Amino acid sequence: MEPSLPSGITLLDLLMTPIFLILILTAAYFIKTKYIREHAYFKYFLPGLVLKIVGAFSLCLTYMYYYKGGDTLNYFYSADVMTHLMFHDFRTFIDIVFTGDLNPTNLSTFTVATGTPYYKFDSNSFLVVRLVTPLALLSFRSFMTASLLIATISFTGIWKAYTVFVEHFPKLERQMALAFLFLPSVFFWGSGILKDTITLSAVGWFTYSMYHLLKGKLSNISYIIYIIISSYLLLRIKPYLFYALVPSSALFALLIITNQFKSGFIRAIIFPVTLAIIGISAYILLIQVGNEKDRGAKFSLNNVMDYAVTVQQDLKREEYKGSTFDIGSFDASFLSMASKAPQAINGALFRPYIWEATNPVMLFSSLENTFLLVLSILVLYKLRLINFFRVLARDPLLLFSITFAILISFAVGISTSNFGTLVRYKIPALPFYVATIYASQFLYNKSRSLNPESE
Repeated sequence: MEPSLPSGITLLDLLMTPIFLILILTAAYFIKTKYIREHAYFKYFLPGLVLKIVGAFSLCLTYMYYYKGGDTLNYFYSADVMTHLMFHDFRTFIDIVFTGDLNPTNLSTFTVATGTPYYKFDSNSFLVVRLVTPLALLSFRSFMTASLLIATISFTGIWKAYTVFVEHFPKLERQMALAFLFLPSVFFWGSGILKDTITLSAVGWFTYSMYHLLKGKLSNISYIIYIIISSYLLLRIKPYLFYALVPSSALFALLIITNQFKSGFIRAIIFPVTLAIIGISAYILLIQVGNEKDRGAKFSLNNVMDYAVTVQQDLKREEYKGSTFDIGSFDASFLSMASKAPQAINGALFRPYIWEATNPVMLFSSLENTFLLVLSILVLYKLRLINFFRVLARDPLLLFSITFAILISFAVGISTSNFGTLVRYKIPALPFYVATIYASQFLYNKSRSLNPESE
């Protein structure tokens, strides 16, 4: 049977999905049972996975019956095309899946019988196709089952990020579960066959590995491997996420280093010197990444800034009217873009507002945004801004978390004027932002209880 775009639930979906669902949930139950005695937070493992799966199924139904098309369907169709190619030309199939080489000779092997994949001229998007192809084979070409599998695999990344924060703040199991596992937009947009699902999981694995490496577990080679793999995926699919992780991780390392010195004078000297060294190193790293052969044109920092201006202007065209927001005009210079930071960050974190919602998807997002806005106002009002920054300056993980969330919010807000795109692109920032808000309130309350006279 020739490949076709998924347009509804099929008999194959009804046959295969329940089988895989039972197997996955059974395995998850045994994992929870094995670890919950030692780690009480594993009580959220099964609920978190179930919500992830619900998000994947909901995304499938939304794209099939509401949007009637879109990226997640195109990715699966393209992976289905690859499975057909496997039976027609196995050698070329292997070459494309493992190397991504779509030279004219390899492209000529796609025929009417195999179909032609989407994204064949976009190596970043085609990487998603290559990653989904084994899942299409394993699921016997069932769209719902493949979505179930990618949701389950990607859950490992967001779970690892959750374990970092709950081990760092053991009294905030429930709050951190809300931040990482239970935010609606995160488990909806971050669970199906999309770039966002893969990159969100990669961010989680990077955070988990970076945290343990910088906390002194340098001899564990597995953390280095996880960082290499997650960095590769981020650079190939959404490089701006990697660009945000580098300085955030540098600040994490900086605070750990300075906290080793008890003398306030020495810390005052060490902090700016180390910050300068880390800043220069991070800048050189990003420049080298941008200048890397065959990727400089797309990933160089100057071109990323130019691209942000182009996309922001493009998404304000007439056909998007009613689903856009405008932060004002700017150019690709650093100062011009920095001047729009407050509007961009606010737009990414808290918009669309309820009165800006024009469809059901935007309405659900606006309700979540209202919760985030109210939570932020209440916590910042209680702490006051100066105490909020004092808390951040004392905890390396929170400094990393808020830096990453703000950088992503700025990047998304400055380059995205369309609400439909915004709700997807901002999801990596949300867990870290919400976790920071809850943890800063907890640390402030803890410091006040130890020193009631302090402010």
